[in-house]
Amino acid sequence: LKVGPETMSLTMPIFKNPPQNTQIGLPAPTSLDPICYVTHFLKAYKEQKFLPGAKLDLAWNPGPMDPLSPAEAFELLRMFTMNKQTPGDEPSYLIFDNFIKFMYAGFQGMDPTTG
Repeated sequence: LKVGPETMSLTMPIFKNPPQNTQIGLPAPTSLDPICYVTHFLKAYKEQKFLPGAKLDLAWNPGPMDPLSPAEAFELLRMFTMNKQTPGDEPSYLIFDNFIKFMYAGFQGMDPTTG
């Protein structure tokens, strides 16, 4: 499945009535949802907030941040998952989803509140 900035969504469907799981809810995204959490870390990394020196931000915390826009989240995920060996390779939902799942666990270990 291909994904683009116009089809990107930060909304994560959830089941509302376990264990039957016959109703689906679409809650507004929060900063702790995996896609929002990971893209906040990617943005901070891009801005060099973790490098020693003048840009190091010891107070940075992804928890209270508002989710990024879907277009900004898409661009960050595309930037960090693109295969530079294959120019023109299109972003895919599968690559984004696997990357988010993998990085979410790693970034939680770096989180100043949970790590």
